[in-house]
Amino acid sequence: MEQIEFILLETEKQLAVNNKARLIQPKACQSCNNFINLGWEKDPLHPLNSLLKAECETMFGLCELKDKKLFGDQICEKFKIHRILDGKADLQNINNRPQRKQ
Repeated sequence: MEQIEFILLETEKQLAVNNKARLIQPKACQSCNNFINLGWEKDPLHPLNSLLKAECETMFGLCELKDKKLFGDQICEKFKIHRILDGKADLQNINNRPQRKQ
């Protein structure tokens, strides 16, 4: 028991996470304040499907403004950075999802 306590005390002195590093997030729905994450779903338009020869998953959720389900990598003109990420993340521009063929 003393050994465990010593290890924990020594660990507290170490910096486990570099909190000065900034996150890099896509400037897309998944980083938006209006997006509610619902999970992951198989995505027929995922860019890695052909490379991996499997249907990959993409984050999906609900947009509070549009009141509809959408994939997190969609781009919207009403984007507003999520309050948790504001000031802590660098936004990266990405290409918008291709439109689904009807």
